[in-house]
Amino acid sequence: MTIFFTVWILLVTTTATTVFGQASSADDIRIFILPSPTLNGKVVNALGETGVLTCKGDVPNPDLMEDMKWYYPDQKEIKDSEDPRITLVPTDEGLSVHISSFRDSDAGFYRCTATYAKTTKLEANVSLASYVPITFDSAPKDQYATKGEDYKIECVVKSDPEPRVTWYKDHKRVSNSDRYVVHPDGLLVRNVSESDEGVYKCGVTVIVMGHSKEQFISLQVQEKPRVISLVTEMEGVEGESVSMKCIGEGKPKPQVEWLHQGQSLYGIPRHTVDKYEGSLLIENLLVEDKGNYVCRLNNSAGTAEGTVLLSVISKPVIQQFLNTTVPVDNTSAILICRASGNPPPDILFHKESQPYPFTLGVQERDNRIFQEQKRIDGEITEGSLKIKHVMKSDDGLYNCIASNGRSRTERMGHITVEFVPTFEHTPMKEAWMWGSKAVNLTCFAESIPNATFTWFLEVGGNSLPIKLGENEPYRVYGLESLSSLLVSPGRERLGLYTCVATNKLGVASHSILLREATTPGRIQQVITGPITATTVSFKIAGPVTDGGLPVNYYIVHYKSERDTWDSENYVRKTWPIEEDIITIEGLEPLRSYSFRFAAINEAGNGEFSEKIETTMKRAAPEVPSIITESSGGYAFTPYSDQIEIKWSHPLDNGEKIDKFEISYIPVRNSTRWEIDGEKTDIHVLPPHLSYLLSNLQPNTYYRVDVRAHNSIGWGNPSHIIIKTAGLHGKACNDYFLLQRAISYSIYWKV
Repeated sequence: MTIFFTVWILLVTTTATTVFGQASSADDIRIFILPSPTLNGKVVNALGETGVLTCKGDVPNPDLMEDMKWYYPDQKEIKDSEDPRITLVPTDEGLSVHISSFRDSDAGFYRCTATYAKTTKLEANVSLASYVPITFDSAPKDQYATKGEDYKIECVVKSDPEPRVTWYKDHKRVSNSDRYVVHPDGLLVRNVSESDEGVYKCGVTVIVMGHSKEQFISLQVQEKPRVISLVTEMEGVEGESVSMKCIGEGKPKPQVEWLHQGQSLYGIPRHTVDKYEGSLLIENLLVEDKGNYVCRLNNSAGTAEGTVLLSVISKPVIQQFLNTTVPVDNTSAILICRASGNPPPDILFHKESQPYPFTLGVQERDNRIFQEQKRIDGEITEGSLKIKHVMKSDDGLYNCIASNGRSRTERMGHITVEFVPTFEHTPMKEAWMWGSKAVNLTCFAESIPNATFTWFLEVGGNSLPIKLGENEPYRVYGLESLSSLLVSPGRERLGLYTCVATNKLGVASHSILLREATTPGRIQQVITGPITATTVSFKIAGPVTDGGLPVNYYIVHYKSERDTWDSENYVRKTWPIEEDIITIEGLEPLRSYSFRFAAINEAGNGEFSEKIETTMKRAAPEVPSIITESSGGYAFTPYSDQIEIKWSHPLDNGEKIDKFEISYIPVRNSTRWEIDGEKTDIHVLPPHLSYLLSNLQPNTYYRVDVRAHNSIGWGNPSHIIIKTAGLHGKACNDYFLLQRAISYSIYWKV
């Protein structure tokens, strides 16, 4: 960047005139202008900066000085508010004029006038001019020349007045000679040699201003690479490995690149390139690996090449199988695979994503696809796979399988189906912004070839392109088929964004609505569930609105009647949204509690529900859950006379459970379950939570009840219907008698 400066050059003259016949002396009474001249009677000031001219009086009595004024070069009086850059500022002894952002057009003669003692007219003049200081427009500190060529060391200087440029190398002055020519924009070095390397100084002087400046430039001499060792003919065996080495020199040291058929081999399967040592290793040689291999040496000074002719001794192989690229719809794709062998091989094609190879002729599963083969020159088979009316699903890897009964060789090829971009797999239709969080808008455009992306925002009914830059509120990130627009927070950036994907076949667009998210609405309903002495359950009906973001959690605040909400002496708990029933434990029996609920999303807590007042009870135990396996409401046992009943330990509601009761009675089902025998009650002591019912009747339904007891009384029972198995002959009956005889002991009371 070139910065221009202006020098203010002040030529100051003063005059004094006496009026009304009163005498005065110009030597004793005058006005003068500051600053004082510094160069040939002139004053220097930088262009673009603010300059201040101050008019002061040199008089016996400053209090008699009045009516001081400044005038433009066109003799128009300078007044405030006419030009905002030029202002008048009174001082204790005079009047200053401030000129900000000084321009070339501001140059000229400025005049200051005043009256002393109402009789003497005083005047002083200022002449302003501009000056451009020394500036290096282009003089890189590090420059590079190539050995044997001409090179101009660049040093482009601007200055007004015209500067004088002097060159030095290693502190010695460089003058025009057969090898060095001084140009206005640099120093030309002819037929560069290694001795020209070193540090040069571009010295610049403006004599009339007494200004100088210098730039030190490091010149490095480089040498083009050349090949000094390379075996030009080599032979390899199919299936084995071959290694080539290319040795070169240059400055800086060149890197080696290997090419075959114009394609770089770096990163190509089976090929290992060491670009520093210059070696190429080809593993598992194929027939098509034969041919010329180019060793290319590269450095910043240039390139050099050498060629190796590789011959491959081969067994029958696939000789040709080329990829193909076609557009979608009404075109056809053809894969051709040629293989040689003895005997000549048969060729089939197999799509990598399909379970079976294609068969010869028209395919039964897809009549668009036709496969055939023919013999060429006796030992060569050419197979072809033709696909009509190509679809996107035809894109993929295809295997050419050549087999001759003794061996099998496969080669993978590819059909690339080009198609216009599509956003069918972009799920994002809307996004949400809240608080100070930036938002990522992401679109995924499937296309071949890959699409380029452009983002638009709808403003006032018009779709305007998104501006990107360091100071813009947008950033774009992406890789191949994906583009993400990072939107900085701000309500002014809400709206409809459109991602446009373009490739050579067409254009597609996808819109994403960016909306402002809020905290969730108030929870619709809280239903109080079972209440025990120390626990209470609630069922939550979520909020009417989620604020645009998924509700992640519910939160509950609760306190006892002894506490207040204002004191914040209350308990807070959260639980996942998937759990719409919450049980709060650890409460005190017979105490009243107040509960309030809210929903939470990423934007924050929603509004709390109305408070729910609940008093804990002290009561008989809760209902135990029977956990014996059942199906369709029935538990079936493979035995004719027994079944094990299991249950869970229920809440004790403040008093320890001292026993369980298992009751069972035969039932039958006509239109409803009816009692069909006598009831039997059995008591089981904790900690046992199971009991083996025995002596049951075969092929019989029973209703089984389980309930718990504490010092307050019996709780409500849980129920299950069981069915015993039928008897199948005497042997079966003897088996069940044996099972009863060896059944294990249970602690119980009747």
